[in-house]
Amino acid sequence: MTSEKSCNYQLKSGFESAHCVKENDGSDEKIHGHSWKVSAIWQINIDRFNEGVERCKKGMGAVIKKIDHLNLNDLSEFSDKTPTAELIAEYLQLRLSRLGNGIKLISIQIEEETGFITTIHKEKSKWD
Repeated sequence: MTSEKSCNYQLKSGFESAHCVKENDGSDEKIHGHSWKVSAIWQINIDRFNEGVERCKKGMGAVIKKIDHLNLNDLSEFSDKTPTAELIAEYLQLRLSRLGNGIKLISIQIEEETGFITTIHKEKSKWD
């Protein structure tokens, strides 16, 4: 018998990556890097909590590994978009919301630099 009870789990991580953002006049700003900080919150069925936590850790690790120490503009997912903080958060949201039954992504928070934080709550993403 599976319980309807759930518990929230928050996992924090980070990565080092560069990007180049379009200016308002359409020109590219200089490429620059950040020490990005990421926080994700999932709701996990309490009967599968330990398994859910392990899936969240594994999922976060795999996603971070793919974007760590590179120029985010070079990712195919950003070939027609500028990798701004909110689009990077959506990129993470899409990947971290597919971790399995009993695990529901609630929010993703990404900090580009101290005090510049973008939070996305699970709704339908542009990439869904």
